[in-house]
Amino acid sequence: MNEPEGSDAAFRELVEARWHRWSAVAFLVLQDERQAHDAVLATFVRTHQDWAELPGSPSVSALTALVRRVRDRAESTSNQPPEPVDASDPSDPFDPSDPSDPSDDLVPIGESEHTARLVTAYAGLPVGPRLALALRAIEDLTDDEIAVVSRSTPAQVAQEVDHGLAELHSVVPPSWSHAQLESALRGALRGRTDRVLADEDPWQTTQLALVTARRRRRRTAGAFVGALVLALVAAGGATVALTDDSPAPQAVNDSPTATSSRTMSTPLDARSTDLTRWPLRGSLRGRLDLLEPLRSSPRLDELSGTQIYIDRFIYAGDVGRSRYVLGYTKDITTNGGPAGVVIWTGPRGAPPRSLQPTLSFGAGASLLTSVHQLPDASGEMLILGPDVPTAVRVSPGPLYHLDGSATRTWTTVALDHGVGTATLPAQGPNSTLVRGESGENAIVEWPFQQSESQPPSPAPSSRYSGDYADLIDQFLSSHRLARTAVSVLDTRTFRFRAPAPAPFDNLGRQSEVTPLPRPDVDWIGSVVVLQRPDGTVFRSGRVRAVTPDPSGNDGAAVVYNAPTDARRWQRRPLLALSTDQEQHQEAVLLAPDAQRVEISGKDSGQVRLTRVAPGVFRGELAARGWFTDPLRLTVRTYDADGRPLGTWPLLTIAETDPDVTGDGLTGGMVTRTY
Repeated sequence: MNEPEGSDAAFRELVEARWHRWSAVAFLVLQDERQAHDAVLATFVRTHQDWAELPGSPSVSALTALVRRVRDRAESTSNQPPEPVDASDPSDPFDPSDPSDPSDDLVPIGESEHTARLVTAYAGLPVGPRLALALRAIEDLTDDEIAVVSRSTPAQVAQEVDHGLAELHSVVPPSWSHAQLESALRGALRGRTDRVLADEDPWQTTQLALVTARRRRRRTAGAFVGALVLALVAAGGATVALTDDSPAPQAVNDSPTATSSRTMSTPLDARSTDLTRWPLRGSLRGRLDLLEPLRSSPRLDELSGTQIYIDRFIYAGDVGRSRYVLGYTKDITTNGGPAGVVIWTGPRGAPPRSLQPTLSFGAGASLLTSVHQLPDASGEMLILGPDVPTAVRVSPGPLYHLDGSATRTWTTVALDHGVGTATLPAQGPNSTLVRGESGENAIVEWPFQQSESQPPSPAPSSRYSGDYADLIDQFLSSHRLARTAVSVLDTRTFRFRAPAPAPFDNLGRQSEVTPLPRPDVDWIGSVVVLQRPDGTVFRSGRVRAVTPDPSGNDGAAVVYNAPTDARRWQRRPLLALSTDQEQHQEAVLLAPDAQRVEISGKDSGQVRLTRVAPGVFRGELAARGWFTDPLRLTVRTYDADGRPLGTWPLLTIAETDPDVTGDGLTGGMVTRTY
């Protein structure tokens, strides 16, 4: 589009002067950022089409059209009956009026109590008072001016304003005057829109919409001419050749670039459960100029070691204090969906080029999640799904108890047009589980980065190095704890001789059949017992060959962060399992101070262990004991004199979470013991 001249220059001046104010008015009336954006954009497109025929002032005509549009849309929304709620469900649905529900900017940090109450109470006003107060607060219009753009009378406007202020008086101190209340409301509403609405380029957004509108009119005109010609041919038998020299219609999100000529054959559908069909959503969806540089870059290639091109952006916008951009690519695949997803995150308003890209792992085909860490070390999570009325449950991590058990707590988050947000605490496990109504799960790992305002904490002790240091660091990262907050209760080292690790084949897989006996080599086992500030105790361990083979394989088997009964962690055995074999599984039981062990239970016949060194018992487990059918056993240990050291339950698998495996939302987590 060329630079506008004449009337086009005047139109551009109107767009740039009024976009942000009118977006704020529309948002305050509709209480929906996306609908407000669409209403303002549609108003400007129609104003441009009718520019030569506008009566009087273009700004007054355009604002009148916008007021009518948002009022009609708000009234149609308010007249829809609410969805039925099952009163027997102990989990309350998402409630925007409840500050305890996680929602986007309902009570922003730093906002006063009165301001927060005003914003919440204003959102509950009828459409008429909401509209009148928004025009006074944002546009500074008088009652007479509001009457003109709302097609009413000054007396009716005054009545709406008085009604709204009377309702709002109930949430502020009784001593407040009428003028004091309106002044506070003006500041609260302006602050609210400043935080929520994206800072986009009005003219570029409008230009893109005008191009799309022109193409739509061309297609409509072409269809009409085609129908007319067909009618003429049918009536008179004439042969007519049609030519179409207009450019082929092209979706804004699929503009070809010099780096790729991929085309999308499937129609876009925001309600689809297939993310590859989602259109671009979010407050920056009109800023293709900002997103295009992200499609292909060396930073993307570094994520997976291969060249990556983003086939489609599916979300771009500001949520709370964070900015997110999501796109999918056919160049990589993940376990969670048909295509790899790249997620860029950063602070709200940050230039897209400065955002940090990561690959999305564990994301479902119709449920995407991402976490952005804020300066105060808390996190803001974006949840993206199909554009359908729904809600998800969010569990920011298990709650561990002193007896070694763990449970999950859930919070319901409503999705608005498929988009939801949740605030995650500054401390706690770094794994957050999101579960949709259909049972689909997405697990987002939160890579912990210490706040820049806080200096790095020293290590618990300089004497910990090697495997101990790695196990401690992994625990700190998983629980997002400073090093000084964790106590090291015990460390144990075990040394023994055993056959060398099974070699890997040329595809990087451990051989299922070893044709020749493996020579004995030196092995080392390390166990560390850690305690969090709340008193809960965890154990981590690693068993590996001291010297890796020529391919670098040391046969390491690792147990991370096993919750343990805080009263009975001393001398508790730890079971480490090697990579799965075809018929059996190699296992090493590290039992401090034990000379002999007894294993009982209905599955005890599946376990064969032999003492190979003090406190070390090595052997085989049945193949079905590896993440398939857990072997629930009991282990008893004895010292060299035959005296019992203790009796503990033993599981052959890592943590089993029924909320992930599909046993229901209300189920707890099994005790993770070894």
